[in-house]
Amino acid sequence: MFKRDGVIVLDDGSIYRQIPTTSKSGKLKYNGKQMLVEFFIGKIVTGEDIAFVCYKDFDSSNISLDNLDFITVSDISNFNLSLLSRMISYDSVSGHFKRRYNTKGHGVGARADSKGPMGYREIRISYDGNMVFRKLAHIVAYAIEHDGYSDMLIDHKDRCKSNNSILNLREVSYIQNANNSGARTDLPKGIKLTRAGKYQVSVTFNYVTQHIGTFCTVEEAVSARKHSESNMLIN
Repeated sequence: MFKRDGVIVLDDGSIYRQIPTTSKSGKLKYNGKQMLVEFFIGKIVTGEDIAFVCYKDFDSSNISLDNLDFITVSDISNFNLSLLSRMISYDSVSGHFKRRYNTKGHGVGARADSKGPMGYREIRISYDGNMVFRKLAHIVAYAIEHDGYSDMLIDHKDRCKSNNSILNLREVSYIQNANNSGARTDLPKGIKLTRAGKYQVSVTFNYVTQHIGTFCTVEEAVSARKHSESNMLIN
């Protein structure tokens, strides 16, 4: 049981004491603001503004405290893998991700990953009109299964960009990845040798090619491309 500002929330999600009547939209008032019942409960329980309410059992009709996980606005200011794992689930066999939270147009249990501009599945989470998380789904899948993001590339063994089953994913170097993709094996993708004998790096994202720079060694070029790719997707 939680109590704050004269409002009591029981473990089953029941709200007790004199509070404004629920509106037709299923909202309650708290300090002059209207909010959904679950967000109201989260405000009472945490004392903070709630960004997302997650349903642990994927049943949005079950508002018992044991089933609700409140993601506060302060939580998303430091978005990490642990927080992401509270908001979505990963099926290592199918390679699919599911939402534990509701957003406009997408309910609890809906696919959390979608096809991105590069052909890979992506996970994107927005709050208040701003993108707070964006990353390639196969990188997230491998990180969830191995308790952290890898410093190496994550490769699809069967070359199918949408097959994010954990058995289809592996750590590889840039050269190994190029070999598996059927691309040139002398230089990784996005790196070419200039007439001056240096290595020019470029990255294409959202159909726009960005030139990163030129480097003296292929190792420096590979490192620069990897860093640029990581920065293009919000950590």
